[in-house]
Amino acid sequence: MREQVVVDVPPNSAILSIWFTAGDRVSASAGAQAFAEAYLQNRTLSAARSLAAQMKALSTQLHQVDDDLGKAAESVATLARGSAARVVAEHQQSVLGKQVYSLSLKYDALKTIAIIPGSVISQARPPSSPSAPSVPLYLGSGLFLGLLAGTGAAFARDRLDTRLRTAADVERLTTLPLLADIPLRADPGAFRSLAAGVVSSLGEGYHRLLVAELGTVGGAPVAERLGAALSHLAPVAVITDPADRPDAAILLLGLRRTTSTEVTQAVRRLVRQGTTVLGAVTVPPTLPMTSRSMKQNA
Repeated sequence: MREQVVVDVPPNSAILSIWFTAGDRVSASAGAQAFAEAYLQNRTLSAARSLAAQMKALSTQLHQVDDDLGKAAESVATLARGSAARVVAEHQQSVLGKQVYSLSLKYDALKTIAIIPGSVISQARPPSSPSAPSVPLYLGSGLFLGLLAGTGAAFARDRLDTRLRTAADVERLTTLPLLADIPLRADPGAFRSLAAGVVSSLGEGYHRLLVAELGTVGGAPVAERLGAALSHLAPVAVITDPADRPDAAILLLGLRRTTSTEVTQAVRRLVRQGTTVLGAVTVPPTLPMTSRSMKQNA
């Protein structure tokens, strides 16, 4: 119930404003009214108990002084007139009489005190509209939290997801240089440029170049077209099986399917076999078959 009640005191006043929260407007109004009346009843009971305690204490004190006054009167009656002892006893009797009179006045004053705990200035009325939920507040908070969650998710994805989504991710997430980005339907010029770069990296002499696929489907035509372009430039045999003892290799990486971890592991395996990894070539995850392959399959 404490969570449903709010009490406010306006500045420079002795007024209490009581707010009560409930599921409907009628219950909210009834709750505020009930708490106001309960507060006044509690003040009445507290004041009555305090007043009764004071009256009881005065009554006890009055009875005690009254008894002492009766004893003093009896003592005066037994003493000789004009004696010093009687003078002292009469003075004590006078003092006790004044105390009885004063205590009686206080007791009578307490009996006439009227207990006024306060009053309800205005009756609780059902609210015209709900105080919660606040649509603008919830929309603003939801938008802010959504942006915060989206930003956090994007940051986490960028840091934790190691997939190579674009060609630029190769050099950013791995240590390999990007030799070429082969589009879905590449023209011969793209393979001639790639072949020229491979030859300059291999140097003179005969070489066995491995085209290792990672995350691709149908990468054999790429190897064939690269081999054809290399045949016009240098004595280089393009192979696709690591068991054929290559001395150099390039990695054919399918975008959105290959992770930087897979690339690192592949490079480590090739280096242990004595193969120099020249770099990486990115391709779409699924490559179309060439016209020559289609004729052979027909």
